[in-house]
Amino acid sequence: MFDPLSGISSLKELVRGKAAITPGFGVRYYSPVGPIRVDVGINTSQGEDLAVVTELVKNGKRVIVPLDIPRHFSATGSDASGWRNALNRLVLHLSIGEAY
Repeated sequence: MFDPLSGISSLKELVRGKAAITPGFGVRYYSPVGPIRVDVGINTSQGEDLAVVTELVKNGKRVIVPLDIPRHFSATGSDASGWRNALNRLVLHLSIGEAY
């Protein structure tokens, strides 16, 4: 039996993340309570096939079980083209205070 989780000893090894630098812009307003920030970013990532795992309880212990079929994930919800896809890629962030 093929076990894709063999040799994985931690969650960090299971979830292999990646960093990204994305374009965007922001506006700051210095109010009496602190800077108010409005940032808009553009998610440039494309859809990708990801492994699917689930958790089962066997004999009172929680076990991570991989599924054989990967699922397609797109951060925008679709791989459609055009204006709708472009608008789905915008990410709005509102906050009060300095960015750290």
